[in-house]
Amino acid sequence: MASEFIGWSDEALLLEQAEAEGVGDAARRDARETFVRAPMADLCDALAADFGPAHVWHLHRDPYLWRNQCAELEVADRVGLGVRLSLAGLAVWGGMMRLAPSQLAAFRQAVLDSRSGPRLARAVATLVRGGWTIDGDTMKTAPRGVTPNHPRLELLRHRHVVLRRDWPVGAWLSTAEPLDRVRKAWGDLGPVLTWFAQHLGPDPRRRG
Repeated sequence: MASEFIGWSDEALLLEQAEAEGVGDAARRDARETFVRAPMADLCDALAADFGPAHVWHLHRDPYLWRNQCAELEVADRVGLGVRLSLAGLAVWGGMMRLAPSQLAAFRQAVLDSRSGPRLARAVATLVRGGWTIDGDTMKTAPRGVTPNHPRLELLRHRHVVLRRDWPVGAWLSTAEPLDRVRKAWGDLGPVLTWFAQHLGPDPRRRG
């Protein structure tokens, strides 16, 4: 049964800071499960009614995952949300990733469209003004057939789009405040993720 999310204790960041060879130590793995992963699972359980169930990553003897406790959920094919606890603090993100070629083509066509394109541009601009960062793999030049002075060129250069927001480590992590911040942040991503879900279409590689 899930517990109420009450934040991460000081032990969580101490374990994150520990050397990654601790992945092979059963006692340290158990401690990390208790102080790092379990609170993340509680946070995601508290958000599930609003956003759906999330996958909370296990260690799998991966040094990166020792220092970064992540959780992700998919809202549509190749469109998702995420949250990560690390020594830097807490980060949330959402966007479109690992697109099939047909999805990338659909994305560019929708961005070029005179109605749907400006709608996405406005939604992204609103997030950036609110403190979000736009990341993602981009082309160095305009896609074929797109003029270099296109008003939405920056979006068109993206092969995938991820919007991210970060908060530094602080005493707030040991309270229930992370739950409120993640809930609001994921909610703020709604217009952009809805746009992606409406225009990308399914990933044909998943059919079968």
